[in-house]
Amino acid sequence: GRYEDADFSLHFKELMYAIFGIIYLVFIHMLLIAIHESPHGVLWTILFLLIIFSNDTGGYFAGRAYGKRKLYPKISPKKTREGSIGGVLTGLVISLLFKLTAFHELSFFAAITIPLLVGPIGQAGDLCESFFKRAFDKKDSGTILPGHGGFLDRFDAVIFAIPFMYACVRLAS
Repeated sequence: GRYEDADFSLHFKELMYAIFGIIYLVFIHMLLIAIHESPHGVLWTILFLLIIFSNDTGGYFAGRAYGKRKLYPKISPKKTREGSIGGVLTGLVISLLFKLTAFHELSFFAAITIPLLVGPIGQAGDLCESFFKRAFDKKDSGTILPGHGGFLDRFDAVIFAIPFMYACVRLAS
């Protein structure tokens, strides 16, 4: 009868896009606000962004200098395992320097553990966003930031890692 013409697969995909969009673009950002409003929230926020951005930058330079083995070539052909390790180590060094220079209340345990958890999760976020682009046959996620692959390419690791950083802040506070 009336269900024969309905494309349930299409409607299910549309529903999943809507739900994912709300979680990915709205709810997750609320956690960044919660981190910022926690005790030492400004320092936690700065630490989080330093870890994510230094991980990305360190990964790029380590991959260019030492990269030989591809991390996941079908999703992100330029990323290497060596770059991934270099990114995490860069985030670790930056975290320790931030602890020593600005965030004295942060324990050494947290300064070491947090970048070792949050850094790889941020990298996974970057890979997931690359996967989404490949799934939809898109080179960039938008044109707001020309030359950077779009807005989501700059902030995919941030968005993906926020829940884990929030958990770290809650545990370390």
